[in-house]
Amino acid sequence: MISLWQLFYVFARIGFFSFGGLTMLPFLQREIVDKLHWIEGQELLDLYALAQCTPGIIAVNTATYIGYKKRKISGACVATLGIVLPPLAAILLVSILFAQALQGETAHHILTGVRVGVCALISNTLVDLWKKSVKDKLTFALCICAFIVATVWRPSPVYMTVFSTLLGGVVLAGMEKENL
Repeated sequence: MISLWQLFYVFARIGFFSFGGLTMLPFLQREIVDKLHWIEGQELLDLYALAQCTPGIIAVNTATYIGYKKRKISGACVATLGIVLPPLAAILLVSILFAQALQGETAHHILTGVRVGVCALISNTLVDLWKKSVKDKLTFALCICAFIVATVWRPSPVYMTVFSTLLGGVVLAGMEKENL
């Protein structure tokens, strides 16, 4: 059984080194799936998708779900605390020490560098998601359809997730009936 301390430590490290959202997914994949084998890769993607369509911060929701899966309520609380404390401490430190220093042209250059790095992390995650999710012509077509909806109408993530879920469910259920 995983100790509460280990659960806290792993999520504190992830919280310290990731920036939440999609940038957290490679960290979760490496630590939770590849290194520790707490869950499978597909299960991580499913939990992450669930975390996106529930209220709250994706990183916190994902940590809470995984913590609950491993140690029930106490695991959910400890994993949530682990993922939240490092960014909270970092934000407080930046606010206190660098609020005045990071202004003007230098701050602009620093933040541009951060955005480029985050963009690379998100791109890498998208490639991994594509490889795991788009496996045939049908899933390719579903992905293109969802992409068009997302770019043309820009629905909220909740509506997009519901739309994709219904679209996939209806199309895949229809395909199964045809194959019977």
